[in-house]
Amino acid sequence: MTGMFYVMLVIGIVYYTLKVAFIVAYLHFQFENIFIVHIYYNFADTKCIFLLFLFLRIPKYTEFMDTTGLRCDISDIIGRIKIFAAPLQGFTEAAWRNAHHTVFGGVDAYFTPFVRLEKGDLRNKDRRDVDPNNNISLPGMVIPQIIASEPDELTTLADYLVSLGYRMIDVNMGCPFPLIVNRGKGSGILPHPDKVAALVECMADKKFLSDNVKFSIKMRLGHLSPDEWKDLTSILNDSCVSGITLHPRIGKQQYKGSVDLDSFGEFYSAVNKPLIYNGDLCSVDDIRKIISLFPDIKGVMIGRGLLADGGLAAGFKSGYDKDRTELCGTEMYRRELYRKTIQMHSLMYQQYRTFIEGGDAQLLQKLKSNWEYWLPDLDKKKRKAILKANKLDAYLNEVNSIA
Repeated sequence: MTGMFYVMLVIGIVYYTLKVAFIVAYLHFQFENIFIVHIYYNFADTKCIFLLFLFLRIPKYTEFMDTTGLRCDISDIIGRIKIFAAPLQGFTEAAWRNAHHTVFGGVDAYFTPFVRLEKGDLRNKDRRDVDPNNNISLPGMVIPQIIASEPDELTTLADYLVSLGYRMIDVNMGCPFPLIVNRGKGSGILPHPDKVAALVECMADKKFLSDNVKFSIKMRLGHLSPDEWKDLTSILNDSCVSGITLHPRIGKQQYKGSVDLDSFGEFYSAVNKPLIYNGDLCSVDDIRKIISLFPDIKGVMIGRGLLADGGLAAGFKSGYDKDRTELCGTEMYRRELYRKTIQMHSLMYQQYRTFIEGGDAQLLQKLKSNWEYWLPDLDKKKRKAILKANKLDAYLNEVNSIA
């Protein structure tokens, strides 16, 4: 009996000690918003949080998990999080940006596909894409992106954009495609801290500072290794860079495999610049998970997810709306998404017609490319009919019949 008494005594002491600890944590750390989320995502694999809640019988917190794995109150974070549209070559050009903002909205700023030099000069298509006259629906909402491996390249590109009136410029250090990487650009620059340092130093040139030009960087964890960013930490922290967008993959992955949230967390703790998360955000719940894990980020950048569901950004901005969440996947939601996508397609068609010079064939090819991402659950026969149409009129008839 004596042994049993001591066992019960120890259990009682542990019980009340843990109970007091949780109460103190609630008062000091705003338990539901910070402490619980941190414990849940770091220890959920062991199920210890479930057992702890069951043992202590704290009703308020046993309800913070639901079928999505998270139901904490993050409305205060949602209110300040910015949503950015990612730059995707061949997809998020001026026609797409104007149409998306007009039809769906919800995006705070649109990053352009990168502008680059070819044979020492800007390509005509890049000049057209960043021309403010071609982005008339987006005053103050366009952030042009450039890609360079040398300071003189960066200077030429930035000077041109400044002459158009831009005062915020993003520098691509994340493009994973071999054609770019093999030239020491995009993610191909990340294994070379000296090259990164040279570009960053160029951003601090007096002429840019005097014109109040700010630079940001979009990058990956590295090109060959997820640890390459660690050699860039001091360079970034000591720089004039106004913000960083991090896609937590390495360049070699391109878009394969999973994002590395552990490495993103290390970067999040080590770098002192405003940080934007980018990568595999395809639903409102995906966005909410990221901002719950990393509540101090400035915002999130959405690429392929926004192409597939044009209403994703606006859906997040509406807050955690249970009715909207339940509506997703229903026939009503699908019809509305299809209707708006076709409306967006019509606006893009009208803008493309004003500058595509290759006739109907080139216009048709350009419009068809969007269906690589648009409406992924579209009936297979209908998608096939759209892609097989070899005349513009036939193509438009197939598209317009969707809504």
